[in-house]
Amino acid sequence: MKIVSKLIVISTLAAASMSVLAAGAPEIMSGASVTVSNNKATRIMSGGANVGVKSGGVLGALTGAKVQVDAAGETNVNSLVVSNGGKIGGTVLIDGNKAEDVYNLGGGTMNVNSVVLK
Repeated sequence: MKIVSKLIVISTLAAASMSVLAAGAPEIMSGASVTVSNNKATRIMSGGANVGVKSGGVLGALTGAKVQVDAAGETNVNSLVVSNGGKIGGTVLIDGNKAEDVYNLGGGTMNVNSVVLK
């Protein structure tokens, strides 16, 4: 049963992705059903950051370099995430999932047992 439900999720998400290419906004169409259920995720870790260094030439050497670190991360666990004008016309069920030891150390995006339309 798990394999069937995963194939349904993958095919429905593929259809949602196709609508992104055609219409510009992600969508789960009317009548479509997405189910993410009875999954178990353990010991998941994501990390990373964007680092930029600017020296500013000769003056930069005298005043010191500027370092910018963007380590903001996004973590979605057992979630439905919709952005960029995404639409839900069908049914989304996220039920009975379990996630343990989920760590996002910054800079990365993690989606665990989630449906994401971006």
